[in-house]
Amino acid sequence: MWSQLEIEDPVEVDSLVNMLKMAFSFDNWTKVLSLSKNLHILASQIHNEHIQHELFGTPISKKKMNRSIVFYFGYSYLMKGVAHQKLKQYPEAMKCVNYYSDLSWINDSSEIGLKTVNDFKLYAKANSLTLELLNGNIDFLAEYIHLLKTNQQETLPGLLTLLESALNNNFNIDNELNLFLDHIKVDGLYEDRISSIYYIHLIQMLAIYEFKNDRYIEAIDYALQLLTYSDHVGDDSTFKKSIALFESFRPYASRAQLDGYMTILANIFKLTNEYEESIHLTLK
Repeated sequence: MWSQLEIEDPVEVDSLVNMLKMAFSFDNWTKVLSLSKNLHILASQIHNEHIQHELFGTPISKKKMNRSIVFYFGYSYLMKGVAHQKLKQYPEAMKCVNYYSDLSWINDSSEIGLKTVNDFKLYAKANSLTLELLNGNIDFLAEYIHLLKTNQQETLPGLLTLLESALNNNFNIDNELNLFLDHIKVDGLYEDRISSIYYIHLIQMLAIYEFKNDRYIEAIDYALQLLTYSDHVGDDSTFKKSIALFESFRPYASRAQLDGYMTILANIFKLTNEYEESIHLTLK
């Protein structure tokens, strides 16, 4: 199993990156930690080989890399930090952030290498603010909002951080949410899996946030939106969660929302029955 990969196995460094992305997409933080360690070991081997070659002319093994060596060091600790964050191990996550906040010691003075160093410095700044907010330090909220405004590609994960911080620490972030929600592709399908996962978590957390703030109609609307979206993308796990979420909100639902819920389920069952009937017809 690739979750138990040993570094002597014949694996390219970019294959490890792809494995990490896969483990991340399935919220498998144990695998993320294991693969991050392997990626760092392999990056260190490659880096040391190049240093030995420059100093002593020793041969270099032909390990293929699609990116600067800086990226692999930074990404290994970035993903390790994310895993610790998701496991609510914030001190360990902050140690990882400190590691990739300055990668200038790595032996790559190329233009892309220097750019990658600066990229991870920005990631470190953003993720240190993330950890401060998750720890309940609301004094960092304004700085975090400014960072999101200047880096719109981080809007989805940024909103998740805001909502998680608010729910865990009883923040009110109504004004902050209003700044960004108009930019979210509501009811739209995200093509890449990572953005789709972010979006699903966002809608789920918005439903809980609205319910916690006694805005029941809005909370139930988000639950219905989650139900529809999870069916569209074929996410059975989220589909089940969205049904459980709606049922927990049911006492507060309006007649229109109850009717909408039943209509969504009826349409899904109708499509399922039509699919099953087509199979039976084919088999005859």
